[in-house]
Amino acid sequence: MKYLAIGNENHGSDYLEKFDILRSDVTALDPTIRVILSAGPFADGKAFTRAWEHARLAPRSLVVDEH
Repeated sequence: MKYLAIGNENHGSDYLEKFDILRSDVTALDPTIRVILSAGPFADGKAFTRAWEHARLAPRSLVVDEH
């Protein structure tokens, strides 16, 4: 497995907190898996911007799923 998406059109602080926990667990098991973050259900707006800000602060580059 090369990629794993965590969530689909999810957004908000609750999602981002849980995403970080799951991402940490996944990469601990296999650091080669690229984890995918959902940017929310829309291609702009507050949730979209917040997801991208979160991704930029991540310790390792993420793949971001935009809709």
